[in-house]
Amino acid sequence: MGILDRFRRILSQDEFAALVLRRAKVVARHASARYDAEAFQIHFELAEGRPMVMNLHNAFQDALRGPRKQRENVVDTYLASLTNDRREESVGESLARLMPVVRDPAMFAGVTLSARLSGDTNPATSPILRYFSEDLSIALVLDSENATTTVNSKSLASWGLDDEAAFARALSNLRDRTSDTGMERHGGIWISTWHDVYDASRALLTDMIHRLPVHGEPVAVIPSRNHLFVTGSLDDAGVAAIASLAADVLEGETRPLSGQLILLRNGAWTPFKGNVPPDTARRLNLARYKRLVGTYADQKELLEKVYEKELIARFVATYEAVEITDTKQFVGSAQWTRDVETLLPRCDVLWLFCDRRNELLHVEWADAAAHIPELATPVENLEPPRYLLTDFPDDATYEALKRQAVRVRDLQ
Repeated sequence: MGILDRFRRILSQDEFAALVLRRAKVVARHASARYDAEAFQIHFELAEGRPMVMNLHNAFQDALRGPRKQRENVVDTYLASLTNDRREESVGESLARLMPVVRDPAMFAGVTLSARLSGDTNPATSPILRYFSEDLSIALVLDSENATTTVNSKSLASWGLDDEAAFARALSNLRDRTSDTGMERHGGIWISTWHDVYDASRALLTDMIHRLPVHGEPVAVIPSRNHLFVTGSLDDAGVAAIASLAADVLEGETRPLSGQLILLRNGAWTPFKGNVPPDTARRLNLARYKRLVGTYADQKELLEKVYEKELIARFVATYEAVEITDTKQFVGSAQWTRDVETLLPRCDVLWLFCDRRNELLHVEWADAAAHIPELATPVENLEPPRYLLTDFPDDATYEALKRQAVRVRDLQ
C-alpha cells in the first residue's frame, strides 16, 4: 500500500485526471488531450500543434494536501505552464532560467518509468542527475513563474553545453538570486526564509553556509524543498533543535526530502555522525521508513504495469517495515521465493522462502550479499534501488545462509 493510499479513497487518480481535463478546457489553449491512466499522464496537443506531456503525480499530491475547495487552484497553477507565451526562446533566455534543485531521485526515476510505460525510452529525455547525499540528488530545471521544467541532455545539446558547464551556470543563477539575509538566526540555529522552492538548493552555496556564525563546522538538514536548517557541529542544543524541526516538517510533508543531518567539511557535505536525542532520532527514522514504504509501493505499481505491457514475467517484491517492540528499531524486509524471478528492494533483512524445505530464513542484508552476487549490482534507472534475483542459492549456499540467519521459521 502506497503512503498516500488513505487519501486516495477521497480522490482517486482517475477523478483527479478528470478534474485536470475539465480545468484545461477553461484555462489552457490546447487542441486535444488524452489521459493515459497507466502512466498517470495527460498528453496534450497545444494550439500551435506542439505536443506536451503533463505528469500528474506532483499535482495530485499537492491537491490532496490542500483543502478540497483549493483543488481547482492547484490544478490551474500547473496548467499555467500550458498557457504561457510559447514563443521560441533564445539560448541566453533559457540559460538565464537554469536552476539547480536538490530532490529525491525517486521522483525522477518514477518519471522515467512513466515515460517507459508510455513508450518513450529515449535516454536523451531522462533527467541529468548528480550525487548530493545518500538519499538526495541534484538536477537541473528551467524556472518559470508557475512551474519548473526538468532539463535533459537533449536540452543541453541544443544549447551547446555539457553537464559541467550547465551545472556551473545553474549554480551561478542560484547565487544571483540569493542574499545571506534569507537565513534567519534563532539562537544557535539558522532557518531559511526564501520559501521559493529553492531553499534546499541553497545548501549547494557552501560559501554562504560557511559565512553563518555557528559553533563548530556547519551541520544542516533539508527536509523539504522549502526548508534549510543549519547549526554548528559543537552545538548540541542546535543539533537537537534542527533535527526536531526537520521531524516536524517530515511528519506533515507530502513530498519529503531527507531527515539526514549533513556536515560541511572542506567544501563538501558528508553524513553527520554526532548524536541526536533518541526521541527525535526515532521520529526521523520513522519518517524515513514511511517514505521508503510509500516510494517502493508506488514504484512496484509502476513496474508491474510496465512488465505487464512488455510481457515480462517477473515478480516485484513488496517492501515492508516494522518497529521491533523491544529494541524500538525499525526493520525493512522483503521476500525472495525459490524459483521465482524477483526484483528485490534494498532492505535490512532478506526473507528467503524455500518451499521444498518449508522454511523461511531471515538473513541480514550484509550476510545475504556475501553469498548472493546479484545483491552487489542494482538494476539501472531504479530509485530506490532494486536487485534482480534469478537463481535461488544452491544447497551449500543455502546452508551457509541458514547458519547466519537471525531467524529460521519452520512453516510445516
